[in-house]
Amino acid sequence: DIDPTNRNRQLPALSSTHYKFKVAVMEARLRDINPNLEITAIQRFLECHECLPMLEETAFDYIVDCIDSLQPKLHLMHAALKTKTPIISSMGA
Repeated sequence: DIDPTNRNRQLPALSSTHYKFKVAVMEARLRDINPNLEITAIQRFLECHECLPMLEETAFDYIVDCIDSLQPKLHLMHAALKTKTPIISSMGA
């Protein structure tokens, strides 16, 4: 969820988006920018052991990583490297 305390540091964090899912807010924003985008939005906690199989089973052009937890983030980066999938990663404070 988008927490009100994130408004000073996160692009999707607005008063109108409080308590909405970040994935849904960013998907809507990207579709507003380019309605022709093909987006696979995954709105769930990604477990470490799921990263590599997910990328091996589905061909993604890019990965946009907005994971808050360190271990799944690292596993996703490793899986992206292994599958040669470009990744854009958001790093926390």
